[in-house]
Amino acid sequence: MKNNDINPVMAINPYTDKLMNLEPVFSLLKEYQTAQDCYEFTDEAIKFMALSPLPEWANMDMKGSVVMFLYALRDTFEGLMECEISVAKKKGGTV
Repeated sequence: MKNNDINPVMAINPYTDKLMNLEPVFSLLKEYQTAQDCYEFTDEAIKFMALSPLPEWANMDMKGSVVMFLYALRDTFEGLMECEISVAKKKGGTV
């Protein structure tokens, strides 16, 4: 769902030297509560994907690529948890 009141959170991607909007990452974290919840959900998705029968339209290489992508996504959430620091709220308002 799009919310026009949300402002982009811009950061320079050190791998491409391009500015990127990271707000969708924060939106995803809000949707699934915490980075830990996202990590656990992705871990379950890996198990489902790895243990599910191969559909007729896919091959083992495709399945392997999807599983590896999910591992990378799970590791991303783990990285987000490693650097998570609470910020004190200003008295009488929000940060």
